Amino acid sequence: ELAQIGLQIDSDVPFCVYSQTARVTGRGEVITPLLPLPPMWLVIAKIRASVSTPRILRQINYKKIDHQDVDAVVDAIQHNDLDGLCASMGNSLEKITCIKHPQILKIKNAMLKSGAIAAQMSGTGPTVFGICPKRTQAQHVYNSLKGFCKDVYIVRPLHIRSDHE
Repeated sequence: ELAQIGLQIDSDVPFCVYSQTARVTGRGEVITPLLPLPPMWLVIAKIRASVSTPRILRQINYKKIDHQDVDAVVDAIQHNDLDGLCASMGNSLEKITCIKHPQILKIKNAMLKSGAIAAQMSGTGPTVFGICPKRTQAQHVYNSLKGFCKDVYIVRPLHIRSDHE
């Protein structure tokens, strides 16, 4: 019921209400729970810019949009396959947002160069996240970004499999 009410605010709210790994379809109202994520650490960095989600969404050519293989992402999560997850993920909006904010690509490339096994813009941006299998790698990525990006954090997803699972 709370997720249905939240949908009136924004299509991301129902997912947040469930607060677990899930595949979200429809307008955000169809939540299919998945197994927890493989063990990982995330480095999150935000450039000093604001991005207007409505402005980005108005620029999408829905006939030419290039979607990642969501089934491959779900399959990798279900099989505890971090490498497969990283190889399958993507963000169709990155190209659009990065035209106005090329710093996003600089952060993404810096994450990859300093040890993240994958990096991607989140949503419509401008936040970027890098995935690291170990905390030490995440710390190295964090250290490499901290000098030129004020907002950098190391986090661990709450809904992950234990390292022994």
